[in-house]
Amino acid sequence: MKMRMSLLVTVVSVVLLTGCVANPDPRISASQSTSARSDLWQQAASAERFLAGVYRAADSMSLPGCGDWCAAATAMHQAHDTVLSQPDPWGGYNDSTVITLIDYGDEASLKQDLARAANEALAADQAGLAAATTGPETLLWASLVATANASVAFANDQTVAMPALQPGAVVPSQIDIGTSADADSAALSSANAVIYAATVGAAQATTSDGLKESLGAAIREAKADRDALDAQISALGVTPAPPALSYPLDAGVGSDDAVLASLAPYQTNLANAYVRLAGTMTGQDAVDTAMTANFTGATLTWWPGWG
Repeated sequence: MKMRMSLLVTVVSVVLLTGCVANPDPRISASQSTSARSDLWQQAASAERFLAGVYRAADSMSLPGCGDWCAAATAMHQAHDTVLSQPDPWGGYNDSTVITLIDYGDEASLKQDLARAANEALAADQAGLAAATTGPETLLWASLVATANASVAFANDQTVAMPALQPGAVVPSQIDIGTSADADSAALSSANAVIYAATVGAAQATTSDGLKESLGAAIREAKADRDALDAQISALGVTPAPPALSYPLDAGVGSDDAVLASLAPYQTNLANAYVRLAGTMTGQDAVDTAMTANFTGATLTWWPGWG
Protein backbone atom coordinates (compact mmCIF):
# COMPACT_ATOMS: atom_id res chain seq x y z
CA MET A 1 0.00 0.00 0.00
CA LYS A 2 1.47 3.37 -1.01
CA MET A 3 0.67 6.48 0.92
CA ARG A 4 1.14 10.56 1.32
CA MET A 5 0.51 13.38 4.25
CA SER A 6 -0.23 16.66 6.49
CA LEU A 7 -0.09 17.59 10.22
CA LEU A 8 -2.04 18.61 13.29
CA VAL A 9 -1.30 17.79 16.89
CA THR A 10 -3.89 18.55 19.54
CA VAL A 11 -7.57 17.98 19.28
CA VAL A 12 -9.52 21.17 18.68
CA SER A 13 -13.11 21.88 19.59
CA VAL A 14 -15.11 22.22 16.41
CA VAL A 15 -18.74 22.80 15.53
CA LEU A 16 -19.85 21.00 12.38
CA LEU A 17 -22.48 22.73 10.30
CA THR A 18 -25.18 20.93 8.37
CA GLY A 19 -27.05 23.65 6.56
CA CYS A 20 -27.86 26.07 9.36
CA VAL A 21 -28.03 23.45 12.12
CA ALA A 22 -25.01 23.14 14.45
CA ASN A 23 -24.11 19.60 15.46
CA PRO A 24 -21.77 19.25 18.47
CA ASP A 25 -18.51 17.51 17.71
CA PRO A 26 -18.13 14.52 20.08
CA ARG A 27 -14.70 15.87 21.05
CA ILE A 28 -16.46 18.55 23.14
CA SER A 29 -17.34 17.78 26.79
CA ALA A 30 -15.74 14.35 27.05
CA SER A 31 -17.70 11.83 29.09
CA GLN A 32 -16.16 10.30 32.23
CA SER A 33 -18.64 7.42 32.47
CA THR A 34 -17.10 3.96 32.63
CA SER A 35 -17.52 1.35 29.91
CA ALA A 36 -16.65 -2.29 30.63
CA ARG A 37 -14.19 -3.76 28.10
CA SER A 38 -12.00 -6.81 27.62
CA ASP A 39 -8.23 -6.89 28.03
CA LEU A 40 -7.94 -6.54 24.24
CA TRP A 41 -8.61 -2.81 24.61
CA GLN A 42 -5.67 -2.20 26.94
CA GLN A 43 -3.42 -4.46 24.90
CA ALA A 44 -4.21 -2.43 21.79
CA ALA A 45 -3.81 0.85 23.73
CA SER A 46 -0.32 -0.20 24.83
CA ALA A 47 0.61 -1.15 21.26
CA GLU A 48 -0.70 2.16 19.88
CA ARG A 49 1.19 4.07 22.63
CA PHE A 50 4.45 2.30 21.80
CA LEU A 51 3.98 3.01 18.08
CA ALA A 52 3.30 6.69 18.81
CA GLY A 53 6.52 6.82 20.85
CA VAL A 54 8.59 5.30 18.05
CA TYR A 55 7.05 7.73 15.55
CA ARG A 56 7.90 10.61 17.89
CA ALA A 57 11.51 9.43 17.98
CA ALA A 58 11.55 9.09 14.18
CA ASP A 59 10.29 12.66 13.83
CA SER A 60 12.82 13.92 16.40
CA MET A 61 15.68 12.17 14.58
CA SER A 62 14.39 13.36 11.16
CA LEU A 63 14.30 9.80 9.85
CA PRO A 64 14.72 9.95 6.05
CA GLY A 65 11.31 9.66 4.42
CA CYS A 66 9.42 10.98 7.47
CA GLY A 67 8.47 14.32 5.99
CA ASP A 68 5.35 15.43 7.83
CA TRP A 69 4.04 11.86 8.11
CA CYS A 70 5.85 10.91 11.35
CA ALA A 71 4.64 13.92 13.34
CA ALA A 72 1.07 13.43 12.16
CA ALA A 73 1.24 9.65 12.77
CA THR A 74 2.49 10.33 16.31
CA ALA A 75 -0.62 12.41 17.01
CA MET A 76 -2.88 9.84 15.33
CA HIS A 77 -1.66 6.83 17.28
CA GLN A 78 -1.66 8.90 20.49
CA ALA A 79 -5.34 9.67 19.81
CA HIS A 80 -6.00 5.96 19.35
CA ASP A 81 -4.32 5.19 22.69
CA THR A 82 -6.37 7.93 24.33
CA VAL A 83 -9.73 6.61 23.13
CA LEU A 84 -8.86 2.99 23.92
CA SER A 85 -7.69 3.92 27.43
CA GLN A 86 -10.24 6.50 28.57
CA PRO A 87 -13.26 5.54 30.74
CA ASP A 88 -15.80 6.03 27.95
CA PRO A 89 -14.51 5.33 24.40
CA TRP A 90 -17.69 6.83 22.92
CA GLY A 91 -17.66 10.05 24.95
CA GLY A 92 -15.19 12.22 23.01
CA TYR A 93 -11.56 12.84 23.91
CA ASN A 94 -10.42 13.00 27.51
CA ASP A 95 -6.95 14.42 28.21
CA SER A 96 -4.44 12.81 25.87
CA THR A 97 -2.19 10.05 27.12
CA VAL A 98 1.48 10.95 27.54
CA ILE A 99 3.82 9.72 24.83
CA THR A 100 7.40 9.25 26.05
CA LEU A 101 10.23 10.17 23.68
CA ILE A 102 12.31 7.03 23.14
CA ASP A 103 16.07 7.62 22.80
CA TYR A 104 17.61 5.67 19.92
CA GLY A 105 21.33 5.65 19.40
CA ASP A 106 21.18 4.82 15.73
CA GLU A 107 18.80 4.83 12.77
CA ALA A 108 18.93 1.05 12.28
CA SER A 109 17.55 0.39 15.78
CA LEU A 110 14.83 2.97 15.23
CA LYS A 111 13.73 1.37 11.96
CA GLN A 112 13.71 -2.06 13.57
CA ASP A 113 11.50 -0.85 16.39
CA LEU A 114 9.23 1.03 13.99
CA ALA A 115 8.55 -2.16 12.04
CA ARG A 116 7.99 -4.12 15.25
CA ALA A 117 5.71 -1.48 16.77
CA ALA A 118 3.60 -1.12 13.62
CA ASN A 119 3.12 -4.86 13.26
CA GLU A 120 2.31 -5.25 16.97
CA ALA A 121 -0.30 -2.49 16.71
CA LEU A 122 -1.83 -4.10 13.63
CA ALA A 123 -1.95 -7.52 15.31
CA ALA A 124 -3.56 -6.06 18.46
CA ASP A 125 -6.10 -4.11 16.43
CA GLN A 126 -6.95 -7.15 14.32
CA ALA A 127 -7.52 -9.18 17.48
CA GLY A 128 -9.85 -6.49 18.80
CA LEU A 129 -11.76 -6.36 15.52
CA ALA A 130 -12.10 -10.14 15.28
CA ALA A 131 -13.64 -10.22 18.79
CA ALA A 132 -15.86 -7.14 18.40
CA THR A 133 -19.65 -7.08 18.11
CA THR A 134 -21.27 -5.46 15.08
CA GLY A 135 -21.86 -1.73 15.31
CA PRO A 136 -19.79 1.20 16.59
CA GLU A 137 -17.39 -1.15 18.37
CA THR A 138 -16.57 -3.01 15.15
CA LEU A 139 -16.23 0.25 13.23
CA LEU A 140 -13.82 1.62 15.84
CA TRP A 141 -11.60 -1.45 15.52
CA ALA A 142 -11.87 -1.40 11.72
CA SER A 143 -10.56 2.19 11.77
CA LEU A 144 -7.64 1.09 13.92
CA VAL A 145 -6.81 -1.80 11.58
CA ALA A 146 -6.85 0.47 8.50
CA THR A 147 -4.55 3.06 10.08
CA ALA A 148 -2.18 0.47 11.58
CA ASN A 149 -1.96 -1.15 8.16
CA ALA A 150 -0.85 2.20 6.75
CA SER A 151 1.84 2.43 9.43
CA VAL A 152 3.06 -1.07 8.55
CA ALA A 153 3.39 0.05 4.93
CA PHE A 154 5.50 3.05 5.99
CA ALA A 155 7.61 0.97 8.38
CA ASN A 156 8.36 -1.49 5.57
CA ASP A 157 9.41 1.21 3.11
CA GLN A 158 9.95 4.87 4.03
CA THR A 159 10.35 5.79 0.36
CA VAL A 160 6.69 5.13 -0.52
CA ALA A 161 4.36 8.09 -1.05
CA MET A 162 2.12 8.21 2.01
CA PRO A 163 -1.47 9.51 1.97
CA ALA A 164 -2.46 12.91 3.29
CA LEU A 165 -3.01 12.38 7.03
CA GLN A 166 -5.54 14.56 8.87
CA PRO A 167 -7.42 14.34 12.19
CA GLY A 168 -10.80 14.36 10.48
CA ALA A 169 -14.07 15.85 11.68
CA VAL A 170 -15.28 13.19 14.13
CA VAL A 171 -14.21 10.66 16.74
CA PRO A 172 -15.94 7.36 17.63
CA SER A 173 -19.40 7.78 19.17
CA GLN A 174 -22.59 5.77 19.54
CA ILE A 175 -24.06 5.95 16.03
CA ASP A 176 -26.12 3.75 13.74
CA ILE A 177 -23.64 2.54 11.12
CA GLY A 178 -26.30 1.07 8.81
CA THR A 179 -26.48 -2.32 7.12
CA SER A 180 -24.06 -4.32 5.01
CA ALA A 181 -26.27 -3.65 1.99
CA ASP A 182 -25.98 0.12 2.58
CA ALA A 183 -22.21 -0.09 2.99
CA ASP A 184 -21.83 -2.37 -0.05
CA SER A 185 -23.85 0.06 -2.17
CA ALA A 186 -21.77 3.04 -1.01
CA ALA A 187 -18.57 1.18 -1.83
CA LEU A 188 -19.92 0.16 -5.26
CA SER A 189 -20.80 3.77 -6.09
CA SER A 190 -17.28 4.86 -5.09
CA ALA A 191 -15.66 2.08 -7.12
CA ASN A 192 -17.63 3.16 -10.21
CA ALA A 193 -16.54 6.76 -9.65
CA VAL A 194 -12.88 5.71 -9.37
CA ILE A 195 -13.17 3.75 -12.63
CA TYR A 196 -14.67 6.77 -14.39
CA ALA A 197 -12.18 9.34 -13.06
CA ALA A 198 -9.16 7.12 -13.74
CA THR A 199 -10.38 6.18 -17.22
CA VAL A 200 -10.98 9.80 -18.23
CA GLY A 201 -7.62 10.83 -16.79
CA ALA A 202 -5.76 8.06 -18.61
CA ALA A 203 -7.38 9.05 -21.91
CA GLN A 204 -5.91 12.57 -21.89
CA ALA A 205 -3.03 13.38 -24.25
CA THR A 206 -1.55 15.56 -21.49
CA THR A 207 -1.33 12.68 -19.02
CA SER A 208 2.21 11.31 -18.63
CA ASP A 209 3.01 7.70 -19.49
CA GLY A 210 3.98 6.97 -15.90
CA LEU A 211 0.66 8.22 -14.58
CA LYS A 212 -1.25 6.35 -17.28
CA GLU A 213 0.37 3.15 -16.04
CA SER A 214 -0.63 3.92 -12.45
CA LEU A 215 -4.16 4.81 -13.53
CA GLY A 216 -4.41 1.52 -15.42
CA ALA A 217 -3.57 -0.33 -12.20
CA ALA A 218 -6.15 1.73 -10.31
CA ILE A 219 -8.79 0.90 -12.92
CA ARG A 220 -8.08 -2.83 -12.72
CA GLU A 221 -8.24 -2.78 -8.92
CA ALA A 222 -11.47 -0.76 -8.89
CA LYS A 223 -13.07 -3.07 -11.45
CA ALA A 224 -12.19 -6.06 -9.26
CA ASP A 225 -13.78 -4.20 -6.33
CA ARG A 226 -16.86 -3.45 -8.44
CA ASP A 227 -17.34 -7.07 -9.48
CA ALA A 228 -16.92 -8.35 -5.92
CA LEU A 229 -19.31 -5.74 -4.54
CA ASP A 230 -21.86 -6.50 -7.29
CA ALA A 231 -21.79 -10.14 -6.22
CA GLN A 232 -22.11 -9.28 -2.51
CA ILE A 233 -25.07 -6.99 -3.10
CA SER A 234 -26.81 -9.55 -5.32
CA ALA A 235 -26.27 -12.22 -2.66
CA LEU A 236 -28.18 -10.00 -0.22
CA GLY A 237 -31.16 -10.03 -2.57
CA VAL A 238 -30.64 -6.45 -3.73
CA THR A 239 -30.16 -5.26 -7.30
CA PRO A 240 -26.84 -3.36 -7.63
CA ALA A 241 -27.24 0.23 -8.80
CA PRO A 242 -25.73 0.94 -12.23
CA PRO A 243 -22.92 3.49 -12.56
CA ALA A 244 -23.76 7.10 -13.36
CA LEU A 245 -23.11 8.31 -16.89
CA SER A 246 -20.46 10.67 -15.52
CA TYR A 247 -18.99 11.91 -12.24
CA PRO A 248 -17.73 15.43 -11.39
CA LEU A 249 -14.00 15.94 -11.92
CA ASP A 250 -13.61 19.08 -9.84
CA ALA A 251 -9.93 19.72 -10.58
CA GLY A 252 -10.22 18.89 -14.27
CA VAL A 253 -7.87 16.61 -16.19
CA GLY A 254 -5.54 19.11 -17.83
CA SER A 255 -2.37 17.91 -16.10
CA ASP A 256 -1.08 15.02 -14.02
CA ASP A 257 -1.71 16.98 -10.82
CA ALA A 258 -5.24 17.83 -11.92
CA VAL A 259 -6.02 14.20 -12.76
CA LEU A 260 -4.78 13.04 -9.35
CA ALA A 261 -6.69 15.81 -7.56
CA SER A 262 -9.93 14.86 -9.35
CA LEU A 263 -9.42 11.16 -8.60
CA ALA A 264 -8.38 11.49 -4.93
CA PRO A 265 -11.82 12.18 -3.39
CA TYR A 266 -13.25 9.07 -5.02
CA GLN A 267 -10.32 6.94 -3.84
CA THR A 268 -10.82 8.33 -0.34
CA ASN A 269 -14.54 7.54 -0.47
CA LEU A 270 -13.85 3.98 -1.60
CA ALA A 271 -11.27 3.30 1.11
CA ASN A 272 -13.57 4.75 3.79
CA ALA A 273 -16.47 2.71 2.42
CA TYR A 274 -14.50 -0.49 2.98
CA VAL A 275 -13.80 0.50 6.59
CA ARG A 276 -17.49 1.26 7.05
CA LEU A 277 -18.39 -2.08 5.46
CA ALA A 278 -16.08 -3.87 7.89
CA GLY A 279 -18.06 -2.25 10.70
CA THR A 280 -21.16 -4.16 9.59
CA MET A 281 -19.36 -7.51 9.77
CA THR A 282 -17.85 -9.69 12.47
CA GLY A 283 -14.84 -11.97 12.95
CA GLN A 284 -12.34 -12.63 10.19
CA ASP A 285 -14.67 -11.21 7.52
CA ALA A 286 -14.46 -7.83 9.26
CA VAL A 287 -10.67 -8.05 9.51
CA ASP A 288 -10.26 -9.02 5.83
CA THR A 289 -12.54 -6.19 4.69
CA ALA A 290 -10.77 -3.56 6.81
CA MET A 291 -7.44 -4.71 5.36
CA THR A 292 -8.89 -4.13 1.87
CA ALA A 293 -9.14 -0.37 2.44
CA ASN A 294 -6.49 1.11 0.15
CA PHE A 295 -5.62 4.74 0.83
CA THR A 296 -3.27 5.09 -2.15
CA GLY A 297 -3.70 8.64 -3.41
CA ALA A 298 -6.37 9.24 -0.78
CA THR A 299 -6.72 11.18 2.47
CA LEU A 300 -6.40 9.07 5.64
CA THR A 301 -7.99 10.43 8.81
CA TRP A 302 -7.36 9.26 12.36
CA TRP A 303 -10.77 7.51 12.29
CA PRO A 304 -11.48 6.42 8.71
CA GLY A 305 -15.01 5.27 8.01
CA TRP A 306 -16.61 7.54 10.62
CA GLY A 307 -17.03 10.69 8.55
